[in-house]
Amino acid sequence: MRLNQKPIPSDQLRLVAHREEFHDDREPPLLIGNRVRLNSGGPEMLVVDTSENEIVAAWNALGKNHEHAFPRLCVHRVRN
Repeated sequence: MRLNQKPIPSDQLRLVAHREEFHDDREPPLLIGNRVRLNSGGPEMLVVDTSENEIVAAWNALGKNHEHAFPRLCVHRVRN
């Protein structure tokens, strides 16, 4: 699955949430096995690898498995 890589003009962007609504500095770092979701929405994903600035997440959509690296700031932990 390719992500949209076309540039979006800044006048077409609108803020849907502030970073603080998704991240709490008191929360432990994301680890392999944590469930996450993009801050912009989308399917629930499973963290399968981590590095200092990004996570690799896997998810299933329409019967196909997908995997992609995301900057840590683009995802938030999903709670039960």
